[in-house]
Amino acid sequence: MPPELSRRKSRQKAMETLFQWELAGDPEFDSVKDLFAKQLAQGTWTHKQQLDENIEKASQNWSLKRINTLDLCLIRMALFEMSFMTPPSDKALVIHEAIDLAQKFSTKKSHSFIQGVLNAVEI
Repeated sequence: MPPELSRRKSRQKAMETLFQWELAGDPEFDSVKDLFAKQLAQGTWTHKQQLDENIEKASQNWSLKRINTLDLCLIRMALFEMSFMTPPSDKALVIHEAIDLAQKFSTKKSHSFIQGVLNAVEI
């Protein structure tokens, strides 16, 4: 069994996995070896419909189709971690991590959009 990654690296691995699944349309749950990354990716994918409903309510005037795919994966993953993980992760920490990942991997304006949506969602 491979060693566990840091939480930060696990979130990045989960983000990459979710993005891949989103493009392929078919998740391969066994492809993720890190336990925390697997919990995030699998849980996010499993609760995708409920997470999307919350995102649509919070992202005023933005349909899910307008949201960048990577940004949507980050928002879903952060919402899953704040809402469904046991014990739930600290909201400020999760938002900070999502913003960091967006700044590293997405567009210049993505981080502020992600922050706005995550702050607007009622948990």
